[in-house]
Amino acid sequence: VKSKYERHVRKFIQRLVNVAIKNNYILIVSSGGKDFVNSDISNIHFFRNVPQFEVLSVTDVFITHAGFNSVKESIQAEVPMLVYLAESYGDQKANSARIIFHGIGLQGNIKRDKEPDISDNITELLINPIYRQNIKELKKADRQYTEGNLKKVVSQIKPLS
Repeated sequence: VKSKYERHVRKFIQRLVNVAIKNNYILIVSSGGKDFVNSDISNIHFFRNVPQFEVLSVTDVFITHAGFNSVKESIQAEVPMLVYLAESYGDQKANSARIIFHGIGLQGNIKRDKEPDISDNITELLINPIYRQNIKELKKADRQYTEGNLKKVVSQIKPLS
């Protein structure tokens, strides 16, 4: 996170921590190497880095910035996403739009969402089965794009003369 956005991220993380405390959620925050708040609360955990796919394998909701690798891993782990964009550069804004389009998550506003908004979004992703169903369907569709299928398609292409 660039320094000009860090203030918004820190405020958002504090609101997120408050939501986790209020709802007794287990919250794991990967700070990407930045030092954020350390917590002595048993269900709140801050790490500089985490093995993301392993964490996702036991996760109910993934709060993400919508980087492409994170989105792919979330789909593979079948975890609905809640997107909060601090910056809208690169692929993150487009990835977020695709998450919404495919119904595999929601997007909040990192600057404006208050604790009830964050809590409502998390609750929606936890209780509405449509998000997980959509992720399962997307993951299933992705399986057809194998190297073998690609070779078959390419072998059927006739060169232009």
